[in-house]
Amino acid sequence: MTNTPRFDKVQKKLKTSVGAQNVLYKFVEETQPLIDNIVTYRNRMEHPKEGLEFIIRNYTLLPNGIIDVPVWYINGNEPIPVADEMEQITNYLLEFGEIFFALCSLEKKQIPLPYRIIEIPEAKRDTKCPTRFSFEIDMDKYLSNNTRRNVSD
Repeated sequence: MTNTPRFDKVQKKLKTSVGAQNVLYKFVEETQPLIDNIVTYRNRMEHPKEGLEFIIRNYTLLPNGIIDVPVWYINGNEPIPVADEMEQITNYLLEFGEIFFALCSLEKKQIPLPYRIIEIPEAKRDTKCPTRFSFEIDMDKYLSNNTRRNVSD
Protein backbone atom coordinates (compact mmCIF):
# COMPACT_ATOMS: atom_id res chain seq x y z
CA MET A 1 0.00 0.00 0.00
CA THR A 2 1.32 3.43 -0.86
CA ASN A 3 1.30 6.41 1.47
CA THR A 4 -0.42 8.74 -0.99
CA PRO A 5 -3.86 10.36 -0.73
CA ARG A 6 -6.63 8.09 -2.04
CA PHE A 7 -9.29 10.74 -2.48
CA ASP A 8 -8.71 10.35 -6.22
CA LYS A 9 -10.58 7.02 -6.01
CA VAL A 10 -13.73 8.88 -4.93
CA GLN A 11 -13.31 11.25 -7.85
CA LYS A 12 -12.82 8.41 -10.37
CA LYS A 13 -15.84 6.49 -9.02
CA LEU A 14 -18.03 9.60 -9.27
CA LYS A 15 -16.87 10.30 -12.82
CA THR A 16 -18.00 6.84 -13.94
CA SER A 17 -21.23 6.82 -11.91
CA VAL A 18 -22.58 10.38 -12.36
CA GLY A 19 -20.43 11.84 -15.15
CA ALA A 20 -17.87 14.62 -15.43
CA GLN A 21 -20.52 17.33 -15.89
CA ASN A 22 -22.35 16.47 -12.64
CA VAL A 23 -22.13 19.09 -9.87
CA LEU A 24 -21.11 16.46 -7.28
CA TYR A 25 -18.24 15.28 -9.48
CA LYS A 26 -17.15 18.87 -10.18
CA PHE A 27 -17.21 19.69 -6.46
CA VAL A 28 -15.00 16.70 -5.62
CA GLU A 29 -12.66 17.53 -8.52
CA GLU A 30 -12.32 21.14 -7.29
CA THR A 31 -11.65 20.13 -3.70
CA GLN A 32 -9.19 17.33 -4.39
CA PRO A 33 -6.03 19.50 -4.14
CA LEU A 34 -7.01 20.75 -0.66
CA ILE A 35 -8.02 17.31 0.56
CA ASP A 36 -4.78 15.88 -0.83
CA ASN A 37 -2.82 18.52 1.07
CA ILE A 38 -4.50 17.60 4.37
CA VAL A 39 -3.96 13.89 3.74
CA THR A 40 -0.32 14.55 2.81
CA TYR A 41 0.20 16.28 6.17
CA ARG A 42 -1.25 13.28 7.95
CA ASN A 43 0.83 10.84 5.91
CA ARG A 44 4.06 12.78 6.52
CA MET A 45 3.35 12.70 10.27
CA GLU A 46 2.53 9.00 10.45
CA HIS A 47 4.81 7.73 7.67
CA PRO A 48 7.90 9.98 7.61
CA LYS A 49 9.97 9.98 4.44
CA GLU A 50 13.56 11.12 4.45
CA GLY A 51 13.74 14.63 3.06
CA LEU A 52 9.96 15.13 3.35
CA GLU A 53 9.58 15.04 7.13
CA PHE A 54 6.67 16.83 8.74
CA ILE A 55 8.23 19.31 11.14
CA ILE A 56 6.49 20.97 14.08
CA ARG A 57 8.44 23.76 15.73
CA ASN A 58 7.15 24.86 19.13
CA TYR A 59 7.36 28.40 20.50
CA THR A 60 10.74 29.88 19.56
CA LEU A 61 12.61 32.79 21.07
CA LEU A 62 13.82 34.91 18.17
CA PRO A 63 17.11 36.89 18.30
CA ASN A 64 15.14 40.15 18.71
CA GLY A 65 13.53 38.79 21.92
CA ILE A 66 10.12 38.13 20.36
CA ILE A 67 8.49 34.76 20.92
CA ASP A 68 7.47 33.17 17.62
CA VAL A 69 4.29 31.11 17.46
CA PRO A 70 4.38 27.33 16.84
CA VAL A 71 4.68 26.47 13.16
CA TRP A 72 4.58 23.35 11.06
CA TYR A 73 5.67 22.41 7.58
CA ILE A 74 6.87 19.62 5.37
CA ASN A 75 10.65 19.83 5.02
CA GLY A 76 11.48 22.17 2.14
CA ASN A 77 8.25 24.20 2.42
CA GLU A 78 7.52 27.47 4.21
CA PRO A 79 6.63 27.19 7.92
CA ILE A 80 2.96 28.03 8.62
CA PRO A 81 1.53 29.00 12.03
CA VAL A 82 -0.19 25.88 13.42
CA ALA A 83 -3.16 27.68 14.98
CA ASP A 84 -4.01 29.59 11.79
CA GLU A 85 -3.84 26.56 9.53
CA MET A 86 -5.65 24.26 11.99
CA GLU A 87 -8.57 26.70 12.06
CA GLN A 88 -8.61 26.85 8.26
CA ILE A 89 -8.42 23.06 7.94
CA THR A 90 -11.18 22.52 10.52
CA ASN A 91 -13.49 25.06 8.86
CA TYR A 92 -12.73 23.64 5.44
CA LEU A 93 -13.44 20.04 6.48
CA LEU A 94 -16.73 21.03 8.13
CA GLU A 95 -17.76 22.94 5.01
CA PHE A 96 -16.62 20.13 2.73
CA GLY A 97 -18.56 17.54 4.76
CA GLU A 98 -21.76 19.57 4.73
CA ILE A 99 -21.60 20.38 1.03
CA PHE A 100 -20.67 16.81 0.09
CA PHE A 101 -23.57 15.44 2.15
CA ALA A 102 -25.99 17.96 0.65
CA LEU A 103 -24.88 17.24 -2.91
CA CYS A 104 -25.13 13.48 -2.32
CA SER A 105 -28.65 14.03 -0.98
CA LEU A 106 -29.61 16.05 -4.04
CA GLU A 107 -28.13 13.33 -6.23
CA LYS A 108 -30.40 10.69 -4.65
CA LYS A 109 -33.56 12.66 -5.56
CA GLN A 110 -35.84 10.62 -3.33
CA ILE A 111 -37.94 13.62 -2.39
CA PRO A 112 -40.63 14.28 -5.04
CA LEU A 113 -40.49 18.04 -4.49
CA PRO A 114 -37.83 20.28 -6.04
CA TYR A 115 -35.51 21.54 -3.37
CA ARG A 116 -32.29 23.50 -3.07
CA ILE A 117 -29.45 24.06 -0.66
CA ILE A 118 -29.39 27.37 1.19
CA GLU A 119 -26.75 28.90 3.41
CA ILE A 120 -27.93 29.74 6.92
CA PRO A 121 -26.81 33.26 7.86
CA GLU A 122 -24.02 33.12 10.43
CA ALA A 123 -26.08 35.09 12.97
CA LYS A 124 -28.85 32.44 12.82
CA ARG A 125 -26.58 29.39 13.26
CA ASP A 126 -26.71 27.41 16.48
CA THR A 127 -23.32 27.87 18.15
CA LYS A 128 -23.58 24.40 19.75
CA CYS A 129 -24.09 22.82 16.31
CA PRO A 130 -23.10 25.40 13.69
CA THR A 131 -24.78 23.92 10.64
CA ARG A 132 -24.02 26.11 7.66
CA PHE A 133 -26.39 24.68 5.05
CA SER A 134 -30.01 23.59 4.96
CA PHE A 135 -32.52 22.34 2.43
CA GLU A 136 -35.66 24.19 1.42
CA ILE A 137 -38.35 23.59 -1.16
CA ASP A 138 -37.54 25.47 -4.36
CA MET A 139 -40.93 27.18 -4.71
CA ASP A 140 -40.03 28.76 -8.06
CA LYS A 141 -39.44 25.35 -9.63
CA TYR A 142 -42.39 23.82 -7.78
CA LEU A 143 -44.83 26.51 -8.96
CA SER A 144 -43.35 26.50 -12.45
CA ASN A 145 -43.75 22.71 -12.76
CA ASN A 146 -47.27 22.71 -11.32
CA THR A 147 -48.40 25.64 -13.49
CA ARG A 148 -47.23 23.79 -16.61
CA ARG A 149 -49.01 20.62 -15.48
CA ASN A 150 -52.25 22.47 -14.76
CA VAL A 151 -52.18 24.31 -18.09
CA SER A 152 -51.67 21.11 -20.06
CA ASP A 153 -54.24 19.07 -18.04
